[in-house]
Amino acid sequence: CIKSWQQPSCNPDCHCKVDVPICLANLSMKLGRAIHFDSATEKIVGDDEAAWLSIPKYRAPWKFPVEYIS
Repeated sequence: CIKSWQQPSCNPDCHCKVDVPICLANLSMKLGRAIHFDSATEKIVGDDEAAWLSIPKYRAPWKFPVEYIS
């Protein structure tokens, strides 16, 4: 892609469309219930526990940049 300037076979936009539903399905299986996701805001709605579990947990001293979820 760097040499040819062509899009890769799975660019980030394509990957996100596949990755988000898979992550939500895994989270739903872990919690044992349905999860409601607002695709317009890209947030889990009506389930604080699922929303909290969807945030990556970093090892100290690293912290997840919370400005991405506000």
